[in-house]
Amino acid sequence: MRVSVNIPTYNRAHLIRHALDSVLRQTYTNYEIVVIDDGSTDATRAVVAEYGDRVRYFSQPNGGLGVARNAALTQSTGDCIAFLDSDDEWFDFKLELQVQALERLPHIGFLFTEFVILKDDGTRIRHGSRTWLAARQNWSSIYSQKISAGSVGVHPPSGSQGFEIYSGGMYRQFMDEALVLPTTAMVRRDAIGSLRFTERMKIFEDWEFFAELSRSSQGAFLDVETAINRGHSGPERLTRCDGLSKAQCYLDMLERVWMRDAAFAKDFPRELRERSTDAVLAVAREAVLASRPEVARQILKRAELHLEKESRTAALAYSLVANVPGGRNILRSALLSRRLLQAIANGSGSSKVNPAA
Repeated sequence: MRVSVNIPTYNRAHLIRHALDSVLRQTYTNYEIVVIDDGSTDATRAVVAEYGDRVRYFSQPNGGLGVARNAALTQSTGDCIAFLDSDDEWFDFKLELQVQALERLPHIGFLFTEFVILKDDGTRIRHGSRTWLAARQNWSSIYSQKISAGSVGVHPPSGSQGFEIYSGGMYRQFMDEALVLPTTAMVRRDAIGSLRFTERMKIFEDWEFFAELSRSSQGAFLDVETAINRGHSGPERLTRCDGLSKAQCYLDMLERVWMRDAAFAKDFPRELRERSTDAVLAVAREAVLASRPEVARQILKRAELHLEKESRTAALAYSLVANVPGGRNILRSALLSRRLLQAIANGSGSSKVNPAA
């Protein structure tokens, strides 16, 4: 089984060596490396050139992450696609373990794993998905099946313990969570078919891709760490985005994927109404906080006929603060007060939620 390793990059000459070296250290060697340089203005081309013909390098004008990921898919020739962001890296057994799992689980179209978060100060946080998934404490709410890796002949890396494999249909669950860190994922080419990443959003292109993939393919989560996700805060962070843009991108994705799916809307009408309402209110809230009251008014007017009765109070509140001087500060104070009360009630000053939500 040949694997195409897809690495999109932009101005990461100082980081991409870590990614490339981690691929070249893999115990599984039947792979190709496809690097798409999305218009870098630093020394990325020169750094990649040092690897010679071990890397297939393509440069293009800057078009965004979705465009770069699609270019990599076009250039890939493997039976499977493995995604690796250019600021991340893999453990040396990653490809071997995942190929083994796909061979043992022919009904699975894609799989992904746990990961380690590497902070700027060198701190490593184990079990990364547990820190950013809201449903992290209840895997059974996401995955319908659970088996031990050993029971299907998937062996853990040398010196480590066995692990669990969770699997099933995840299409509905993707409406709530960005379940997959692309750096940990491997997908069968025939499961991808003509599917491509959206090119109209600056973030969440991976979330939408895997959500669409899960519409027709079963997925599997291998509860074992196979990669390092660099949690840096530099300006080259591709997913850096303000709260309003995040809220708008999520609402756009919700409307494009699940709200246009007639079969899904028929089977899950309540869930779809709730997510839609939450998304509209999130856009209104973030618009007021960003001093864009006209955006808040526009989205609330567009949605007013479809809001659930219990949500109209919140919509009215956002409408009011969007129409008064200093509304941003009023809303910010109200939100801080609510968070303080929640922290007191919970006995904690922090709340871990999916940062993409």
